[in-house]
Amino acid sequence: MTQQRSANEIAELLLHLGSGAEEADPAAFDAVLADDITWELMGGEGLDYARTYRGKAEVYKEYMGKLQAKIDHARSTTSTVEVMADDARGMVAVRNHDDLALHDGGRLEVDVLLLMRVAEGKVVSIREFMDLRPVEAAFGTSLG
Repeated sequence: MTQQRSANEIAELLLHLGSGAEEADPAAFDAVLADDITWELMGGEGLDYARTYRGKAEVYKEYMGKLQAKIDHARSTTSTVEVMADDARGMVAVRNHDDLALHDGGRLEVDVLLLMRVAEGKVVSIREFMDLRPVEAAFGTSLG
């Protein structure tokens, strides 16, 4: 049986995961995502990765997997700057600062805003906003 979490509980979990704490378990993020999640990277006309991904399998294979493969995780940080939650509306907002070292020697520094909708204790949709100009400069129009 999966644990049902409120928007505030999910926000606290995400704040902890983005704190850099040694005991933070990245698998905990996966546990709060609905299997049929919709993840939408907003903007970026002409960028094949700026689109809507449907379901965990597509998110991990077509977006996160390709993105993570380009990042040197030992030299990169993602820090959660702030988190806000509204249980009544089932919403969580997370602002992260990414300072990423890439395997090709490049760097990417960008602020990211994730707006999440929570239903039945899971994140069912994410709308991701950021300035995609430095992302395009780092990765081009495709994640490959």
